[in-house]
Amino acid sequence: MVNYFQLYRFASKYELSVIVFAVICAAAHGTAFPLFAYVFGDTLNDLGEGSDNVVDAVSKQCLYMVYIGIGAWGFSWAWHGIFTATASLQATRLKIRHFEAVLCQDIAWFDKISPAELPTRMTEDVTKVQQALGFRVGLFIMNMSMAIAGLTIGFIRGWQVCLVMLAATPVIIVSTTMMGIVLAKSSKISQTSYAKAGAYAEEALSSIRTVTAFGGQQREIERYSSALEQARLGGTKAGLYTGLSLGLTFGATYAAYALTIWYGGTLVRDGTINSWTGVPYTGGDIIAVFFSVLMATFGLGQAMPPIQIFQIGKASAGEIYRVIDEEVPIIETSIARQTTSTTSSSSTPPPPPVSFSKLSFCDVCFTYPSRPDVQVLSNVSFDITTGMKVAFVGESGSGKSTVMALLERFYDPVSG
Repeated sequence: MVNYFQLYRFASKYELSVIVFAVICAAAHGTAFPLFAYVFGDTLNDLGEGSDNVVDAVSKQCLYMVYIGIGAWGFSWAWHGIFTATASLQATRLKIRHFEAVLCQDIAWFDKISPAELPTRMTEDVTKVQQALGFRVGLFIMNMSMAIAGLTIGFIRGWQVCLVMLAATPVIIVSTTMMGIVLAKSSKISQTSYAKAGAYAEEALSSIRTVTAFGGQQREIERYSSALEQARLGGTKAGLYTGLSLGLTFGATYAAYALTIWYGGTLVRDGTINSWTGVPYTGGDIIAVFFSVLMATFGLGQAMPPIQIFQIGKASAGEIYRVIDEEVPIIETSIARQTTSTTSSSSTPPPPPVSFSKLSFCDVCFTYPSRPDVQVLSNVSFDITTGMKVAFVGESGSGKSTVMALLERFYDPVSG
């Protein structure tokens, strides 16, 4: 798993600059909801006064609400469009680099993995990274901004009521943290299991004649079911912990809501002075604090699902970056580079082919990377001059095909 900011590895400088602008827009969008609660509290106070200019006062508050709505519309349009567009561009580059890295790997790399898993990973993993870079980033920032702004307005408008409403916060933090850890582990297990299941299915379907000829249908079903069973067990465990976490979160939240309304009523009844306004608490103050903190808790709750997407994207990016950054062990010699180099100009003729007078193996030792404990070639030496016809004779597994694979540079010898 990589650091989240490493997901922006293939973003251009221009894209990073507009992403910063989108972050600012998303944060500004998040403040709209707590500001609406603040204005709504003032509106209730104006309605409760019953003065002659109540219509003018309420109209002024309604105009503030219209301004907040226009700002929310503009900011939401900006951040959603930017995050979606930049994520698509980065995903396209990532797909190309990943495919290029896979094609540049040597044969030994393919011996250690199942090639049938590659199409699934190249499609699904990049999609998960794109989701972690898309509009859910703005959604997370907007909800976190909503939480911070809501708590700030709540403490300013009535800190006593705000503290009472935050009584359930420790329970919510512990339960959501537990849910995030479990979901991240479950996602990694499910991702690996589904990739294996897809590889088994593709292998069986592509060789369906062979499977049918040998009566291997039941065996293939068992292999496929075994891979899915691992994903099911991980999903069941995640569902259990998620249900427990959500139950604790909602139970504690609604209990805090009831306590807040009751405590606010006692402040209004006793005529307690509000340190912000300098006058006794009113119903508008209580409602403003209540809805501000309600928006804050709602923002924290809505910020949790994107975190799961980010964790999945980080895990998927780790697998992709591992392939992209993996060094290919076979390094071309200067002669090989000379023979394979081409020129973009059609007027320049290609370089003449390089001729060899002799091909030599000198004390060559080799083991396959997928079976390092099996020695295939041990101190093999021979010379082949130009014009000779050579035949390699031996029993199965003696290394005849291995010699040809080494000549074709599919592998590098261990020594020699």
